[in-house]
Amino acid sequence: MSNKRIHQRKDGNYYFKLHGKTYVRAKRKDAEKYYAELVSNEKRRKLIEDYGKADVRTLMVEWLEIQRSTGKPSTFDRKEQIVNHQIIPYIGKEQVIGLTSSIIQKWLNDLSDDGFSKSTIKKSKEYLQASLRFHKVLKKFEDNPFEDVKLPMSDDTKEIVYYTEKELKKIYAAATKKTASKEYVYRLGDAVIVLGQTGMRSGEFLALTWDDIDFKSQTITINKTRQHVKNRSKSKATDPNYIDVINKPKTKSSIRTIPMSTDCRKALKRLYKLNGEFKYVASTEKGTPISVRNFARMFRDILYAAEMDKAVDEKGKTVNKIYGPHSMRHSFATNLINKKDANIAIVSALLGHADVSVTINKYVHTKDEDKKQTIKLLD
Repeated sequence: MSNKRIHQRKDGNYYFKLHGKTYVRAKRKDAEKYYAELVSNEKRRKLIEDYGKADVRTLMVEWLEIQRSTGKPSTFDRKEQIVNHQIIPYIGKEQVIGLTSSIIQKWLNDLSDDGFSKSTIKKSKEYLQASLRFHKVLKKFEDNPFEDVKLPMSDDTKEIVYYTEKELKKIYAAATKKTASKEYVYRLGDAVIVLGQTGMRSGEFLALTWDDIDFKSQTITINKTRQHVKNRSKSKATDPNYIDVINKPKTKSSIRTIPMSTDCRKALKRLYKLNGEFKYVASTEKGTPISVRNFARMFRDILYAAEMDKAVDEKGKTVNKIYGPHSMRHSFATNLINKKDANIAIVSALLGHADVSVTINKYVHTKDEDKKQTIKLLD
């Protein structure tokens, strides 16, 4: 497309005006090329005037400070971590005006080579872009340096870790084991059963209040979550570095109602006898909510008691299956989906996934035997 600012004179030459000056070239293409060069140089000079020798680190720190007052504490923790570990150490010294597609591509490739997950690399790129947009830098570039950048190929798909139904029985037994004096070894051991029978996240369980439990309708309402975040209000050396906070769930789909199974209802009834007088389902003997870390520690102890560090896989090999509390959510989903009459859409709703495709991609794995049986349908 021809530049409308280029005009032809009566003598056949071509000219254009820029900031009161007239430039003449014998050919239209030469006039267009020179015009583009002048505009490009002008944009670059303006960029230098606006940002001088400002580096990426300066812009990221300023952007991060604005982010502190927006969003959830856990989200800000994530942003701060990526800025401090994946952005500043790698390209923090790069001048903003000197950013090019090749520099950004090399940075992302370096992150991949250093073993960072695809999710972390993607977030790193998004946060740098967000910072440049916030400072209105991107629009000043002649060419967007992110336009031709591609995320490195990565085979970092995490294997879903879960417990079989047989293993869950051992875990439940260990969680509810009693001493010779008929007292529970793990005061809140029944919480493990609730996790395994509902698929809720451990943070969602730790945020449950008795108002969320309806024994009459036999349902549990999920509408908040407890998270372990950095203590931003720390004023003394003795103050904890991290604290637990209650937040709304990450997405609207996470707000949901889950029916109780028989085992879940019995486990909650036992917990009510212990903590019914307190606000939170997962409370200590003094009525204070149990912390995220203490709950994870109890869960780990229960797994060792159930000898999950000596579990036997499908091939008869001894394996260590000491996982975190989130493995109960994976166990709920995987075991339920593997059942013959499972409705994946309903399982997805119970998990609080925003889209059923998330559930399918994460938990539905086609087995070779299933493929063979399906092909036989053609015979």
